[in-house]
Amino acid sequence: MTLIIGMIYKEGLILIGDTKISGGADEAYDNKIVAPVAGLNVAVGSAGFTQLAKDFNLKIYHLVQQRLAEYRLANIRDLSGTGTSINDIESGKMKGIILPWTYKGFNFLDDCATLTKQLAETGKIYIDNPIESLVAMFLPSSPEILESDFTLYQIDCNGFRVEVPYASIGSGTDHIGDYLRRNYYKDISLKEAILLGTFLIKYVEILEFDKNVGLEKGKLPQIFLIKKDYFKNYEPNITEKSEILDEVKKRIGKIRSSMLLFNSKGKRVDKPVWGGSKVS
Repeated sequence: MTLIIGMIYKEGLILIGDTKISGGADEAYDNKIVAPVAGLNVAVGSAGFTQLAKDFNLKIYHLVQQRLAEYRLANIRDLSGTGTSINDIESGKMKGIILPWTYKGFNFLDDCATLTKQLAETGKIYIDNPIESLVAMFLPSSPEILESDFTLYQIDCNGFRVEVPYASIGSGTDHIGDYLRRNYYKDISLKEAILLGTFLIKYVEILEFDKNVGLEKGKLPQIFLIKKDYFKNYEPNITEKSEILDEVKKRIGKIRSSMLLFNSKGKRVDKPVWGGSKVS
């Protein structure tokens, strides 16, 4: 499965996802967050049954392309007989003309909700919530960029969407929800957001809440940023990466050292499960 965390941060939106796509002898890693609409500042990640999540990332591309083709045909139809060529508009020869049919961010949100619900119908044979998705969008409403122009939507398996300032979907969400809620804050910095998301993914991985969630050794998770002038995967520099990984290691270490376990006789175990144990 997958773990993806989304947040509105000080300068825009961030999606952070684990990269493990298979375990065991054939362990492999890849990105799970996609941006399937060229020229539109939207990105999406899905989590659930592994195959359903893979299907989502593949099918959302095809669904968007189908929708764009439908809109183009509708524009050709509506422009017929006006003396205006859609090719001239698309090439930039004719400026200042707004096409009657334009694929926008909320069209993409609708398509993500529809696809999530469709795929979930297959998985509901096995579990109640087989797939969900997280959509990040930058939709400027005016020349002046407003905080409300950055939106994050969580979509459940029924296609119901809710706008949120932060969210997590996928494996381990029940285990990290309280920590995310306590440590997220309005105007969180980029560095703190990356640190928070990386820590939560490593927490789920190390405590083995789901063995299919994880990161390649020494690597950060996939980090997708949406800002006014930036819309793509983000790679911190070497110094930033080292600082983030060191801090995550410290936080995980504190959790390890504070864990209390009990043996089968009800005696408290002083040491964490990762090391030896001493019964009190």
